[in-house]
Amino acid sequence: MGASSTTTDNNNDDTSLVIKAAKKELKRSDSNSLKIKQLTKSLLSKFESNNSISKDSIKSTLLSDKYNDVFVVDGKIITLKKKSSKKRKSMDSSEDTNTNTTTDIVIDKKAAKKAAKKAKKDKKKSSSSPTTTTTNTDNTSIQQWRTNNKIVLKDANKNDKVTKSLDNNTAYYPYQTFDISSINKALIEQCTNVNGFKVPSPIQAQCWVSFCV
Repeated sequence: MGASSTTTDNNNDDTSLVIKAAKKELKRSDSNSLKIKQLTKSLLSKFESNNSISKDSIKSTLLSDKYNDVFVVDGKIITLKKKSSKKRKSMDSSEDTNTNTTTDIVIDKKAAKKAAKKAKKDKKKSSSSPTTTTTNTDNTSIQQWRTNNKIVLKDANKNDKVTKSLDNNTAYYPYQTFDISSINKALIEQCTNVNGFKVPSPIQAQCWVSFCV
């Protein structure tokens, strides 16, 4: 009984020595990991004088499930398992106690992202609408509308006199709403209900007039 107990104690001591030496070797390596074969060979050279420690006993210790909290084995590579620091644990517990706050932040970010996306979409849609939505039909307002939307009227036959008269011709004032009886209803329906336009685009507003004159 006494001899058996002594043998077990020696084995435990040898195992502790192997684990301690393996930790040191792994810490010295650049990435805290080594090939198992390389680590075993290095440790064996350190215990040449210890007849109770063999190549097989070193390898079995390194690969033992008992020491999963010390080593991580990935194929032929063994890595020293890093334990979380107390500081990190305290941070984690702090995050756990503030779960609601963290969740709120995530929700806010999602909401902000969604709002930004909607704003971008609205901006794109508004760019297809006139920059001036005035419904005034006085000549000054019409000229200002054309200037803002970069609309220039010119006679197709390049007649300068006719071109000059077009700006003041009320028959060529742009349509600034979709309340246009002279335009096909299906086209108006497509622009308003399907495409979602609130007012005609600058090109629609000015060009549709010429078709109806």
